[in-house]
Amino acid sequence: MVLGGSVLGVSTLLGGASFPSPSEYQSFEIYGSSIASNAWIRNYELTEAQIMAESPEDIPVWDGTTLLLANFSNNLDAGNVGSITTIDNFDVNRRKVSETTFTKLATVDNTVTEYIDVTAEPNTTYIYEVLAKNATEISEPIVADPFDSDFFNWLLIDEETATTYIFNLNVQSNAFTNETSYERYDGYNKFSQFSFGDRDFVTGSVSAILALEQGCELEITQPVEFLDTFREFVNNGKEKILKSRKGHVIRVVTTDYNSDVWLDELMEQFYRISFNFTEVGEVHANN
Repeated sequence: MVLGGSVLGVSTLLGGASFPSPSEYQSFEIYGSSIASNAWIRNYELTEAQIMAESPEDIPVWDGTTLLLANFSNNLDAGNVGSITTIDNFDVNRRKVSETTFTKLATVDNTVTEYIDVTAEPNTTYIYEVLAKNATEISEPIVADPFDSDFFNWLLIDEETATTYIFNLNVQSNAFTNETSYERYDGYNKFSQFSFGDRDFVTGSVSAILALEQGCELEITQPVEFLDTFREFVNNGKEKILKSRKGHVIRVVTTDYNSDVWLDELMEQFYRISFNFTEVGEVHANN
């Protein structure tokens, strides 16, 4: 572990004089009149030459080897190291690489170590950041490297558990029907008059062969329990995230589950399932 800091204006490396054997550290302490600008812990083994080449002027970055990166304002109280500052939650934010403003995706408990973004659009590059916070404080963000989102299937997702059903075999979908509200008034004028309400949502249906497993040779299976679980998922009345191959990402309620035999000549009967969907809200309305 190499800690950057300065003592009385002279740059120094703390703990960089020797090459330690692999160990597990539960804590670290700094003694003396040092000013710690940051703590950067990486799951990365350096050679002795690399350790000696490290400079306290190097700016730490969050990369694939980083386990913890805490920036301090000339004191340890400003970071998330130690027990002085309590973390209650983490905010997970996202923006497109072409945008400058982050949108909050979720606030998660301080015990959460993983978050799955189920609302990402295809063919889009995103940047994510995570901030620790409590009732009175919020940390500087940890910013991840840009991520390319790329998929070309129909997906139906449980937003709470991230359970995902993929539809990519013998898929059929009808047109997205745009439901609006309006009233037409016919009188003795040359043209009719209209008034419009606020209703504006889409409906549609999807059918496909839903497979539990499919390998490189397209080996698939459809246990009855798997189909029953999906039927219950479709009919549970909860909101879900639906993604289309074209790139639509919408919040829907699903109804009208149906299954029929696709090819009766096979030893294992494979069923084509279908369901209807209705858009019920904005994807990020709760954030």
